Amino acid sequence: MNTWIKVLAKSCLLATLFTAFSATAENYRAKICNDCNEVEAKRIALKFKTEITCHKDVDIGLELPKCYYQPNQILVANPSTGQVWGFELFRDNKGGGEDDGKLNVQRFSVSGEAEMLMTDILTTYSELDAVRETVNQHLENTPSLFDSKANTSGTKPFSNCDDSSNIAKAVRATFDARTRSNIQQYLQIEYKGKHSKPESKFAYSYFAADTFSVGAGGVGIEGTRDFRSIGKLLEVNFSSDDSSPARNKIVYSVIIKTTSLL
Repeated sequence: MNTWIKVLAKSCLLATLFTAFSATAENYRAKICNDCNEVEAKRIALKFKTEITCHKDVDIGLELPKCYYQPNQILVANPSTGQVWGFELFRDNKGGGEDDGKLNVQRFSVSGEAEMLMTDILTTYSELDAVRETVNQHLENTPSLFDSKANTSGTKPFSNCDDSSNIAKAVRATFDARTRSNIQQYLQIEYKGKHSKPESKFAYSYFAADTFSVGAGGVGIEGTRDFRSIGKLLEVNFSSDDSSPARNKIVYSVIIKTTSLL
């Protein structure tokens, strides 16, 4: 298995990765909460949607849609305690209209495989967050990384912009390929230093700051996590060149991915 870490500048907007799973696998949507309890986890599960199939039927001379909802199995996990809850989301209507039926959840027993995979997801995020935190500190203590002399690609933001100005450094931090490559190298070195021989637990995986998609054995899980701590972002701050309190903040999206060599 190969594990890759990727860094993308300019934006912290992340797209959810939707993956087509095998029809015979256990497939779950999931949410990693921010230190939630069971009551809060139930509320989270209720925010998901049920799968719906509608068709038209003739009733008293009118074509009325008949809709059937398929239960949706949701996993909610608390990284602080390691607790994993399983909730089956359903509507109690039978062949009613699209908006008929009350949305409900009921607990279900999470299989050992699914619970183990969810635990591995929490562990991977813990490792990735630790790497980000260390690299964030490194970037704060290595301002020369964003100096023009540190970059050989010749990026020049504006013809009338001083290369040593903070706005010029912010532009290089955003657009300069050599700078991004250096940051990615720091991430790789830090990750390999902490996990010198990572043995992937996943057949495939995709971890961004707030979205993930993972598969192993007969289980597939994709979902999101609460993203309230700035410590989970890789960012660089450049103060304004004048006396104003404005700051130029550059945020990097860090992605870790496992792919099969097959």
